[in-house]
Amino acid sequence: MPLSVFRADKQVTSFLSALGSVRETRLTAALGFLCGRFPEALLPALGLRNHRQYQVRVEETDEGDRFDLLFDSERDPVVLEGKLGLRQRFDQLEDYVRSVRKKYGRRPGLVIVDDGSWHAQGLSDLSRTLARQVKWLKRRTWDDIAAACSRIRGLRSPAKADPVGYGIACDLLTHLEAEGMTKNESKEIYTRDVSDPESATMFFRHQIWTCQPRFLNSAQGNLYFAPYFTARAQWALKEITVVPFGEGISYLARIEQIQVVPMSDLRPFLRANGVDAYLRVSELVRRYMGGKETLVMLLGPPYLVFPAPVTKDQLSRAEIKNRFTAGTMGSRSLTLEELLAASRVTKFK
Repeated sequence: MPLSVFRADKQVTSFLSALGSVRETRLTAALGFLCGRFPEALLPALGLRNHRQYQVRVEETDEGDRFDLLFDSERDPVVLEGKLGLRQRFDQLEDYVRSVRKKYGRRPGLVIVDDGSWHAQGLSDLSRTLARQVKWLKRRTWDDIAAACSRIRGLRSPAKADPVGYGIACDLLTHLEAEGMTKNESKEIYTRDVSDPESATMFFRHQIWTCQPRFLNSAQGNLYFAPYFTARAQWALKEITVVPFGEGISYLARIEQIQVVPMSDLRPFLRANGVDAYLRVSELVRRYMGGKETLVMLLGPPYLVFPAPVTKDQLSRAEIKNRFTAGTMGSRSLTLEELLAASRVTKFK
């Protein structure tokens, strides 16, 4: 019988997640491997129809810190750039496109795979400039890749003919689903530990939440935010608020907007979005977060949903899909059904 595997108090559901922080380098390399094994399924998902004309090259930068896919052909080369989240480095893309143009003597095609950067950047001047430097530009999401992997998983022949490729396709699909990079309905409530008075003040009084930009992908797609008040929070907050709460999850607030904001633009951003006392809030965020940019989550009014707070102990003992441990909450998503199931677990005295 297999054993449960955890990394940083989060259950490992795929081999890719066991490696730790899976950057786009590993996902892109895995995608390149699968394009070679299952071109009939993966290349059409990328907008490349005549798959027999291509060779797949996993290109490493001179610095050795990044991989891009290059689909080499007798006609036109095609560059694939995979990114996590909603943001693209257009200067990085331009540099790579220029190097490919210099090598092949013609403009390459370009496929961008991410979580939907064109919604935020597709109309920007940088995007239009980049489009003029390539023969054509196609945009795909990791959800498109997940759909192709799902089709592979549904076939019987690959499991027997290519068990290694089949296993990696299934593992990549599991990873994309677990990381909320597909359009499934499992991401509803985003939760994080709250231990300090600054975070609680922003949540209750100003209806915002801030954290490091690297959590954009895990927060994106959720409908609600639920702070998990730690035992330390009870002592830190009892002097500054009369709002009733205990250790655990009690309150939910609808997520109105999520955006990564440069610290230099934080004050006008808060003002434009009608955040109460935006001057004080901006200084609070700067002092609390630091750094050049921050992820800002604009929230609706907090609602007391669980008068008896749902604890980590209850979450760890509930019969839910994504198991919890009693340690640090980290960056997690829950469904309302999972919270309700945990709330029915008898608390230890």
